[in-house]
Amino acid sequence: MKDDNNQIGALLHNYAIFRPIFMAVKKRNGNKLPVAVLNEIRALNDHLARCFGQQCQTPLSNGISKAEGHLYRAMLDTLKYHHMMVEDLMRRSEKLFGYHWFKVGGGEFWPSYSEKKRLNFELFKSAKEAESAGKDDALQKYVEAFEVQAQITQLLEQYSSELKLSWCEKLGRWLKVNAGWFLWTVFGAVISAMVCKFME
Repeated sequence: MKDDNNQIGALLHNYAIFRPIFMAVKKRNGNKLPVAVLNEIRALNDHLARCFGQQCQTPLSNGISKAEGHLYRAMLDTLKYHHMMVEDLMRRSEKLFGYHWFKVGGGEFWPSYSEKKRLNFELFKSAKEAESAGKDDALQKYVEAFEVQAQITQLLEQYSSELKLSWCEKLGRWLKVNAGWFLWTVFGAVISAMVCKFME
């Protein structure tokens, strides 16, 4: 029984340590945990409840082990889901990319963003490879990637208004290149309208 209590204590301890990550993903996801994560947490609770219910058919340690498996999968699903959300944020942000980005934050944004993006890619790839080798190593790498992703998100949010100015720069460059064509088109349309009006 003492070992069972230790296992339950370790399970609750792991959940408590990971809870801030659950909450961070929940907040970023419109105050909802992903469905896959909720299902794992429900399964975890179900196994624990069966351990202490009247219908307990299996040794307590078996139920706790199954609950631990569901907690591990809930953690992995949460970290992978966060990765997808940050990747989506980066894709949407980079659609606004322009030369202006190199000047954002006094030139400090771009080197920091590029390095964190590279590091995130390497950590996530390493975590996926480690999944087949061992739980703890993979989970640790996913958590490291999560921390880098949080820094990427913070950077994009911090400089959001400056990054969005890129479309102004693109418009300015387009006008420089196409100003002659644009003015002749407008001028031609005005002259045509005046000639047509005069001939009525």
